[in-house]
Amino acid sequence: MVRESLTKERVGFQFDVPIGDFTIHEGCADAPPNICGFGIRPKNSTASLSIVWGKMSDIKPPNPILDSLDKDKTETRKVRDDNGKLIGEESWGYREQGERWRRVHLLGGINVRYGSKNEEDVRSYGSVQERDAALFDQIINSACLL
Repeated sequence: MVRESLTKERVGFQFDVPIGDFTIHEGCADAPPNICGFGIRPKNSTASLSIVWGKMSDIKPPNPILDSLDKDKTETRKVRDDNGKLIGEESWGYREQGERWRRVHLLGGINVRYGSKNEEDVRSYGSVQERDAALFDQIINSACLL
């Protein structure tokens, strides 16, 4: 299977994406704040995975205690490297309709997200169906600190 590695050089994280299954767009904002990233969509889907970094990208994952008021299943955990060093945190959840969302905040201001936990979020980050979430989880779980 052909794969493409998406790497943020300064921090050294790499994500593996099976390029035959996804459409990948890379770009940077043309005005401050300086934000760069990748938009990843499964072919034949409107769901989107976002991997961004830059001055505005140090947004933390949602607070699962505050967000649990809407009866969604919500969890959070610390992300550690193979030596136990803290390298980030993540939150994820399931809506009653079966839709899913996930946020991962990694060392160096790298944010990975799909789905929407808060109504104020941009519409393109709406919750995704289980099939698309499983594909996005494979990419997120491939993250490697180089």
